[in-house]
Amino acid sequence: MTDDIHTDDLEPGKYNEYENVYDFIEFKMHSLVEQAWQQGREDIAMVLSDALDKYILGAIDIVFISGWPHMYDVNRNVAEDIEN
Repeated sequence: MTDDIHTDDLEPGKYNEYENVYDFIEFKMHSLVEQAWQQGREDIAMVLSDALDKYILGAIDIVFISGWPHMYDVNRNVAEDIEN
């Protein structure tokens, strides 16, 4: 199905090989950045925006727990942290 996709032509981000799929995490993070900015919390908006940039580039992953974003390094081995 994705054999004919040229990955060199794709923009950074997840699910970019599908025309009809939009990444909810990206959507939600954009929304949170906008909300923080409108409420005058430029500091929070900048942190969320930086995290969003790193997420789109694939450097970190973001999960939502109780509605709040939690970021973690995709290259970090969580199993090793649990054992230690």
